Amino acid sequence: MRKSLLSFLYVFYLFITFSFIFCCGSNSEKTDEVAEDRAIRQEEDLSGRKEMLDQNTQSSKTKTGSPEPNTPQGPPRPDDYREVSLFSGQVTLWVPNVLELMSDDLFRIKYPLQKRVNTEAFCDESDEISLLVEKSNRPASDDQLTGIEQSIVSEFRRNPGIELLQHQLLTVNDRRFVVVEFMSQAIDTKIYNYMFVTALEGRALVGNFNCTERYLAQWKRKGQEILASIEIKY
Repeated sequence: MRKSLLSFLYVFYLFITFSFIFCCGSNSEKTDEVAEDRAIRQEEDLSGRKEMLDQNTQSSKTKTGSPEPNTPQGPPRPDDYREVSLFSGQVTLWVPNVLELMSDDLFRIKYPLQKRVNTEAFCDESDEISLLVEKSNRPASDDQLTGIEQSIVSEFRRNPGIELLQHQLLTVNDRRFVVVEFMSQAIDTKIYNYMFVTALEGRALVGNFNCTERYLAQWKRKGQEILASIEIKY
């Protein structure tokens, strides 16, 4: 069990480390490649992936009823979000309308060590707000979530570039999630991260919502609302 936890932590730590550097740097530090990609990106580059998502996406609707104990407060407002279905309908969640599906070229620039297989990423026009959800191949079970949480927290506390804000196990729509909130240091700004991990079919489902510090007051609650909206089917 410890070996699988350490393996999960190592791969996940690489993913987080590179997302700090490439996902939300300020406009002044963007590479020419990112700028060029954003300038030439055409609608047809995303048509295939958008069509796949649209086929599984329902019209926006407001959820009703009181939240369960330990569930992030929601629900998202339909005028701010759209419902998106991922991974052939196994996962549905609310995505802020200002976040668009990231092109494959931009994804490769932002996440050079992250393969896009079973991974979806969304970002705003400034590249300072983003959401990534990965259905990984890393082993994980519900019984391992406590150990995963402890391992992530232990590693983050040893990293001087990370300010740990909060960590907990939450139950969302009858499923347990490890939730870790932290600030990370980019080149010339700090990044707020809302990370969540759960088990799906014996593998880790990993999500990370983040934004630059200047958007923190406006966007911090969005991560909680995204998590509160998640529905997972086996």
